[in-house]
Amino acid sequence: MQTAYLVDFGIALSREEARRLTETGWVLGTPGYMSPEHIAGLPLDARADIYSMGITFYEVLAGKRMAPGNYEELASNESIPPSIDDLILDCTESDKNQRLANARVFCTRLAGAITQPTKPLSDVLAHGKLHELAILIEEYSPSAFKALPAGQRVLIMEKVNGVLLSDDERLDLAGERFLELLVTRGVFIDVESYREIVQPAIQWAFERKFDTYVGRPSIRKALESAALDSRDGAFEVLTSELLAHLSTVDFDDKPEWYLHSMRGLLQTIMANPTCEDVALEFGKLLRKINKAQRARPVAERLNW
Repeated sequence: MQTAYLVDFGIALSREEARRLTETGWVLGTPGYMSPEHIAGLPLDARADIYSMGITFYEVLAGKRMAPGNYEELASNESIPPSIDDLILDCTESDKNQRLANARVFCTRLAGAITQPTKPLSDVLAHGKLHELAILIEEYSPSAFKALPAGQRVLIMEKVNGVLLSDDERLDLAGERFLELLVTRGVFIDVESYREIVQPAIQWAFERKFDTYVGRPSIRKALESAALDSRDGAFEVLTSELLAHLSTVDFDDKPEWYLHSMRGLLQTIMANPTCEDVALEFGKLLRKINKAQRARPVAERLNW
């Protein structure tokens, strides 16, 4: 699980400084994120923070600032349910009395938005949206996913491939979610279909660039889970694809997060009871990673 921390030291003041500014009528805050009552210098309560959270939540999902007075629906991206738009609009009501009351209500609404009941799988595959499909896939165990009718399973794969091959950055969230799910749910399907999942998963987990950062931690965790639970063909796919990826990697050039995450994945593979034929190869790779890490300053290793 990842944790987000919201900090704005740009407006950090001592108690005395805050008292002086308040006395002289200054308004402290970040323009664009302040509630209407905050801008007006009126008394504030938790609903002002809810307003700021709604603005920030929109920006995280949309990748851009919310246009004042001209709300652009996020649900135009079918990987985001319309209930998320409703939640954001209720957070950013100009009248604070119409706004969500507190963070507990926000969390309840958010949980409902991302786990809302959906139609049967056949209806979702034929007419549904991506977020509905992801919710349904999450409910399946690996055995249940394998037991799906061949047509439905192949159609799921084709929909996922369409997302992964898209140049639309708005679908990155959907691509991440599908890879995270299918890496773990697909360990019992046929080898070549599973390979179509594992190949992009390794790239998205360790190499693909997203704005200013590289890789997706959620997919790295999913790969670790699959590396421990997979058997037979799925395990062979994971190990062969990972070896192919690492055959061109110079660990000395990789950042610390990469070495740390890759070491965890290699150790998980070697802990799998079926790891026999490739054990020595992965042992050598693990030694190279450890060597690359030891060659770095201690501060770099501790603060990655």
